Amino acid sequence: MAGYAPKQAGFKGLMVNRSHAVELRANAILGEWHQRLGVAESRFPAVSRLMRRLLDREWQSIARECDGVIVGPD
Repeated sequence: MAGYAPKQAGFKGLMVNRSHAVELRANAILGEWHQRLGVAESRFPAVSRLMRRLLDREWQSIARECDGVIVGPD
């Protein structure tokens, strides 16, 4: 939520997020690999669910507050 404070303070510049998109890719593929390998996704599923919700909320905040996202090459 780092983009929220500068905008509230009247910052006039662009707010850009620089990302490797690793988090998004991991969310997209890890569940499938855990199923394929027959391994539990977490020893603490409740904590994993909470962390996933918090990270999803953070990404939504970034999309809402930033003027753009830069994703570099793999």
